Amino acid sequence: MELALPPIEESLASKAIKAFLLDANKDTDSLTMSDSTDDLPRGCPEWVFEISDSSSSSNDDDEQQDSIEQLRRGVAHELAKGEIADLESPSTEDDQGLSAERESTQRHELNLYQNFRAVLNDLCYRPNNVEGWVKLSECIGFKAEDICDRIVRIQDPYDSSEFCLTDKSKREQPATMTLYQLKKDQEEEFQVSQTNWKPFIGNDLLIYMKYSWSNLSSLEAFARELGSSIAPAADNVDGAMGEGSNIEEGQDSSDYLCWKEIQSKFEEGKYVEWANSWAGMYVTALRTMRLKALLVARYLAKKNKGDSRASMHPSEVCEDVGTALYSELMASTVYGYPIHPMLGFEKRNIAERCNLYFQEAVELSTSTDYTQKCQTVSHELHFMIGKCYEKIASTLKEEKYPLVTSQEGDQSSRLYEKTMHDAIVHYSKASTEAQAAEKASGGGPDKSCLGGSSHGAIEYLYRLHASRFKVLLSAIKRAREECELAELEAFRITSVKWFDESNESSSSALGIHGKTWDVFADCVDGKFLLCLLSMQV
Repeated sequence: MELALPPIEESLASKAIKAFLLDANKDTDSLTMSDSTDDLPRGCPEWVFEISDSSSSSNDDDEQQDSIEQLRRGVAHELAKGEIADLESPSTEDDQGLSAERESTQRHELNLYQNFRAVLNDLCYRPNNVEGWVKLSECIGFKAEDICDRIVRIQDPYDSSEFCLTDKSKREQPATMTLYQLKKDQEEEFQVSQTNWKPFIGNDLLIYMKYSWSNLSSLEAFARELGSSIAPAADNVDGAMGEGSNIEEGQDSSDYLCWKEIQSKFEEGKYVEWANSWAGMYVTALRTMRLKALLVARYLAKKNKGDSRASMHPSEVCEDVGTALYSELMASTVYGYPIHPMLGFEKRNIAERCNLYFQEAVELSTSTDYTQKCQTVSHELHFMIGKCYEKIASTLKEEKYPLVTSQEGDQSSRLYEKTMHDAIVHYSKASTEAQAAEKASGGGPDKSCLGGSSHGAIEYLYRLHASRFKVLLSAIKRAREECELAELEAFRITSVKWFDESNESSSSALGIHGKTWDVFADCVDGKFLLCLLSMQV
């Protein structure tokens, strides 16, 4: 039916919404850097949310045109209601000789693009639809994750050294930097890493949604169109890449130089390297659009105070924003081009932003300003807050230990200790709340629908004691000059929550090494019980 209608005449609102969503501004960090938590993301036109539905349509007053427009709006709304495509949906088309896995991925990308177009068209008519913006973010996000799952990782996200000791585990030199020096050093290292890195190239992010990455022919077409859109007037996209077009006067030609560098891999027959290079840009471009959509949804949801018609609580949207940002921390990898390991400065930056949104979700979940039912689960939020704090703490280990003050015989805490303490507190709260919820539901650890993971509250308990264990090992690995201070710090962190308080010795004669063994035994007891519980699930 949509194809049978006359060509659409886009409204000003439609053009403004698409211009915001598809804008290829590379300053992606500024999306979540705002002085007010209630602000729209940079570049989003606020006026489109203040006009009536009718004013967003064509200005043609002709009765026939008006009827067509109403029909088009209805079609857009019905198409937007469709379920988002499932990756495992059965194929009804010829697989063109592709492997089953690649064919499934390609089909999923195509279906997600159709979902994306339908939802975006509906939002151009109904820009105040919170659920529509969230659904749009899901269409984009699912494609980004499809691609992420199929890129060969540049490093193993699981570091087994965190859980074991070897002859080479002990550091030779103590930490020497103050917190200020550490943060400055990390920021300078980050700035250097950005010198020859690009999140994506091009003038319009739609191209990253339009073309499938998993199909070679589609990816070649993507490269041709992208190259044509950024090629300088004096340089055409030659050969199989088609003809070039002008770029705006004064525009940096670095995008085109980057495009040529990636295309040279194809010409040299390095097809996997070529595809992975584009994959990095796909992921960053898609994640940028996803975040824009979620931040708009958050803004609109927070505005719906006392609106009984609103169906999505702002706490749920804030949780979605935090979860989307946290996914960028997975595998400690920075996408774009070239793909490279994530540095401490960037990891802390992202984790702090995630934490803010999860904390906001907790606050909003108990707010009386909203009439709709809140679907967020407190212990799931506390678990994620704990994970954010632990990520932040991991970037602060190189701060030097403060000296004991001569007057009070005490020492100030490193920021690592304060942050890791907060992580343990939130893990403990999540575990306690999840176990209470499972008990109230009449079940035990086999109630996988609770606890925020397939293992329910068991995962919370595991994370709590695994994190305590990692803190101990990290302290034991410190250089000899700082080892005692490190173990004292580790004991203060890990003794916040015991699996079995009877493991804590009441004797002060044991010293810090004896206390460390007490915590170690407590962690082992906790993990041993978890193994037994897991076997029962």
